[in-house]
Amino acid sequence: ITRVCKFWRRLARDRCLWKNVDLTPYKLDARTLRQVLRRHGSAALHSLSLRSSLLHRQASRRHVLTDAVLREVGRSSPSLHTLDISHANLRHLSFAMLPASLRTLRLGMCEMPRDWLSRCDSVGPRLTCLEVANVPSFSNDALVDAARGLPLTALSLSLAYRVTDNGLHASCENFGALQRLRLSQGSITDLGLHHICRHMPALRKLELFRSNKLTDVGLACFGRSLPLLSTLVLSGCAFTAKGIGQACRELPALRRLDLAELQLTEQEVEQIRRTLPKCNIVLREPPERNPPGGL
Repeated sequence: ITRVCKFWRRLARDRCLWKNVDLTPYKLDARTLRQVLRRHGSAALHSLSLRSSLLHRQASRRHVLTDAVLREVGRSSPSLHTLDISHANLRHLSFAMLPASLRTLRLGMCEMPRDWLSRCDSVGPRLTCLEVANVPSFSNDALVDAARGLPLTALSLSLAYRVTDNGLHASCENFGALQRLRLSQGSITDLGLHHICRHMPALRKLELFRSNKLTDVGLACFGRSLPLLSTLVLSGCAFTAKGIGQACRELPALRRLDLAELQLTEQEVEQIRRTLPKCNIVLREPPERNPPGGL
């Protein structure tokens, strides 16, 4: 756009305008990416989205995201708080090299070594929000490492099939400060919901998407274990109107209930409305989310 006119050139070179930058549509090598960050990075940059070359035929020879790139990000953008990484091989990236200012990390369709988060308690940024989508190697061990080492208040796991009820049980005691939790298309069962209700009393928002292993038995665990929960999303799960009504009556702070993609009749929805007169019932289809998705 710098070739259009002088005015556009000045706009492109104004670092104060580079606040939320998405570079995922562009094929950049590591050298070009460092040049872009060196030229346009500044204290005004708050969020950055990067895409590596995991799906590239010569990905083994061409790593767009390297520790050198992360160092340049931290040096040129000291106020960066959100980093979105997709299609990256994290074996070539060190968690310790992530910018110290970072508070939100989103990982989508990445390859992650088993011990990538093992030292997050002593090195790297103090993340408060972690979003993981379609990272096949993200397992119970990674979840436990994140719970022990990071002061998370928000967590999103999508297509994390290696995270099971055992992983939740092992990590839940360290998630006492968690306020937002999103689980989508995973392996969590009713037992996992039991662990969530027992050990996460600070939850204010709980989202359950397309988890066919969850039933009314899990909802019955709510009781009065989640006194602060104000938003509940039950989308595409095998819950019944009776189970939803009985569980949600025990949530004193509930003000929003999302029932998109549930097989409920109009009469059943109306029954839930009567049971929860102070709650806003939402039936719309959820919008499509790009991985790793937000909370």
